[in-house]
Amino acid sequence: MGGQMTERILEAQKALEEIKSYNLARVPRKEELGQAFDFRDAVEPARKIQALFGRIPAEFLSELSDNFVSTIYNQCMAYLNILCPNPEFRSAEKRESKRI
Repeated sequence: MGGQMTERILEAQKALEEIKSYNLARVPRKEELGQAFDFRDAVEPARKIQALFGRIPAEFLSELSDNFVSTIYNQCMAYLNILCPNPEFRSAEKRESKRI
């Protein structure tokens, strides 16, 4: 197995572990965004996706083809990009309070 593939496996393992350990209580952001932009309805779908990724043992990745490892890594990163809050996204009320 080449060095580049070993690196990709390690990246995919790290991404899987990050998803598995992500605290879904952070998803709603009610205090930060207010009631109008609260993401509490996204928690249950996020929990289901987290459970799906949780079924993939990180140590199993070394047994998969390069393409499959890359696919898992790319999907992990796409999901993490959805989960991780965008610091620029704030409710209008919060934006106004920052200006004052």
